[in-house]
Amino acid sequence: MYYDAMHHSTKLLKALFMFLIIPAAFGSYYDTLPEGVRTFGFGYVHSGSINSSYGTDRDQFDYLIRQDLNAAAVSGAHPALKSYFDELKRIDPSAYDSFSFGEYEGSGEAEVNVKGLGFGYGISKKLTVFGIVPIYSAEVKMNVNRTAGNNYQHVQSLLSQQGNSSDTAYLMSQITGIFPDANPELLQSIIVNNFGYQPVGNWSASGLGDIELGAMYRLTEETDYGIAIAGGIILPTGRVDNPDILQDTGFGDGQTDLYAEIGGGISFFKGKLDIDSSVRYAYQLSSTKTLRVPEDEVFRLSPNKGEFTEKLGNRIEYMAKSTWHWNDWISSYGLYNYTYIGSAEYDSEFTEANRILAINSDSETQLLGAGVTLSTTTLFKKGILAVPASVDLVAKKMVAGRNTPKYSRYEIQFKIFF
Repeated sequence: MYYDAMHHSTKLLKALFMFLIIPAAFGSYYDTLPEGVRTFGFGYVHSGSINSSYGTDRDQFDYLIRQDLNAAAVSGAHPALKSYFDELKRIDPSAYDSFSFGEYEGSGEAEVNVKGLGFGYGISKKLTVFGIVPIYSAEVKMNVNRTAGNNYQHVQSLLSQQGNSSDTAYLMSQITGIFPDANPELLQSIIVNNFGYQPVGNWSASGLGDIELGAMYRLTEETDYGIAIAGGIILPTGRVDNPDILQDTGFGDGQTDLYAEIGGGISFFKGKLDIDSSVRYAYQLSSTKTLRVPEDEVFRLSPNKGEFTEKLGNRIEYMAKSTWHWNDWISSYGLYNYTYIGSAEYDSEFTEANRILAINSDSETQLLGAGVTLSTTTLFKKGILAVPASVDLVAKKMVAGRNTPKYSRYEIQFKIFF
């Protein structure tokens, strides 16, 4: 049962939509800004429709909220229902166990867009400092459909087997027969009244994401190859998941990240072909959050909330990129991105919930992409144009993953230097 697959998977979106505007200002990974030069960048990332996820075994499944409206699920929706089911369980446990108003299934899909503002400054010809401010907007659409009808007649049949010896069983059988058929409103009532969540339905929001501040230092001075290191901090400025909304998505993960990165590149054929790659390691600090307290590994809906110390898994990101320069102003490239996030750890008074929350909290993603860059920076260096700027268009498709949403992403980035 993937009752909360949408909610669980969207916790990963912050890592999936991280993108850098400042580094590689002039093409190669290791290129830093000249001393005293500033840059401003704007980026836009569109996720495409997100309606499925990769599971633990790398299998793909659609987002579903599936609920059988059985006696245990609905008895708390109204005092009259509780009285009925308490009596049904007393006189005939098998009838209680088999009772169902029907089964409902909610399917969902999401879209996430990220706008990013980037700023950079060349402290020296080898050292560049930068900042990135992402602004998120997200929309989740939910559709609820009935997948199975009620079984009132079956319950009546079980009760009638002892009707001659029990007036109460006969009365309960008659009451069962006049129950109205259930509808999606009953499912909403269970989610809202029994578990204390907000109603399941369409949801949208926008807001600030986690701000990144960093620096890049070039270790070499050669013109046809280079190595650079980078480091920085990602601040918890974005909104986190609301534990009362099943279908929402956070724009941040609620804790500070510290990261270090190293990469390099080499040029061939007199600068026609560039090969670049980099590796980033991010350590995610722990934070205190209010979360739902699950009691079951499969059915994680819970009416209870508690305070948890959450330590999200550390993140490793690898990038490989091959760029062909057709002339001084246009180039095209292919790239590969790999991201691994380790398992999260939880600490609270709820020992079993700590274990359940950590299950399948690690993830992997692999993306292939292709892009085109239009740039005036080389022409600026040659003194042909007065304004150095560039525009990047890139599309990426996820080709494999584990415990992560399946998506494609489309990006446009604009940079100007002054």
